[in-house]
Amino acid sequence: MLVRVDQERGEIHFKLTYFGPGMSGKQSCLRYIWNRTRSEYKTAWQDVFPSDELGVFSWDECIRMAPTLRGRQVWFELTPATLAPINGLRVKLDLQANSGGLWSESSRRLSLECADGVMFVAHSNTEGAEANLEALQMLDRLLAEGVAHQAKIPRVFSYNKRDISGVRDLAELERDLNPQQRWPSFATSGIHGEGVFAALKALVSASIRPLGEWPHPRAAG
Repeated sequence: MLVRVDQERGEIHFKLTYFGPGMSGKQSCLRYIWNRTRSEYKTAWQDVFPSDELGVFSWDECIRMAPTLRGRQVWFELTPATLAPINGLRVKLDLQANSGGLWSESSRRLSLECADGVMFVAHSNTEGAEANLEALQMLDRLLAEGVAHQAKIPRVFSYNKRDISGVRDLAELERDLNPQQRWPSFATSGIHGEGVFAALKALVSASIRPLGEWPHPRAAG
């Protein structure tokens, strides 16, 4: 297991990446978590555009195109108030997601680098079924191409936007994306918060559990 330890600050960091097709609600889930967390337990919300793209569009165009802009990344750090220290180290969660279309592979590859857990955020509607499968195939491929531990890192499925009309049955989503029910799954709504914290709690638990196999922490740099 590859986690980051900052001995000077007494912190152990876990990187959790929200991954999925464009417009599935990855950012909405993270925004809900950020909004419902007290300020002393979180860092500022970071919304980053790659510099090469800022040179292409005017700022007004960036704001207008934000939901689908290539490579856009959102992230923040969360210190769970209810999570006990591990070996005297305070737990910090580095939560991040890449917004935009599935074709932004380079940014998604970067978001998975050194990740300790993945939240797969899927469309619940019928129109998103193909995009879900494409994103899942990309996730499997990118993790398989990563370092050894990444092929086995835990994931949780967030079947998102359950608040909209025309959603698919959860059984259908499980059949397509999690057929062996190997990973936990949750019905979620990033806008209203249904299941969002429950899904995060499951991913945190699954990401921390392998610490029994973790012999040599990597110092944060």
